[in-house]
Amino acid sequence: GVHTITYAYTDGNGCSAVTSQNVEVNLESNASFTGLSGPYCSSDDTIIALVPVESGGVFSGNGVTGNNWSPADAVIGNNTIEYEVGSGGCVNSSSVVVEVLASPNPSFTNLDDVYCNNEPDVTLVPVESGGVFTATSGLTANVFHPQIADLGINVITYSINDSNGCSAMS
Repeated sequence: GVHTITYAYTDGNGCSAVTSQNVEVNLESNASFTGLSGPYCSSDDTIIALVPVESGGVFSGNGVTGNNWSPADAVIGNNTIEYEVGSGGCVNSSSVVVEVLASPNPSFTNLDDVYCNNEPDVTLVPVESGGVFTATSGLTANVFHPQIADLGINVITYSINDSNGCSAMS
């Protein structure tokens, strides 16, 4: 609230003076927020709501949009997410460091867009080994067989998990 500070002075000759000034004391803002737990994987496309204790502030950091955070839009490694709130000269901030782990690379090579049904088998080569290939038809392990694949579009997917619990699919 508003407080009046008064200073009164009397000198040795009996002369006196009084001065006053009003001072306003504002409540400190609470900049705490919740929503982050981590670590997260870089392939995680979820949007995480950042929930401030006191609204009206601004979030900032890699992967932040408004009051939301996305690990897919952050950087690999530690990300500092900050919330700043306040008014009347009483601005407060808090931050949380959240880790984003690199997801495995699900890319693979050696597959063309179009095949004739009499072409030879094609061995698919993953960028990172350890995953699993699946297809709508015509696939054995990592070998695509155009001769036995269904005519039309065949979808081939490579899924991989790493030791951090991160996964990715292509």
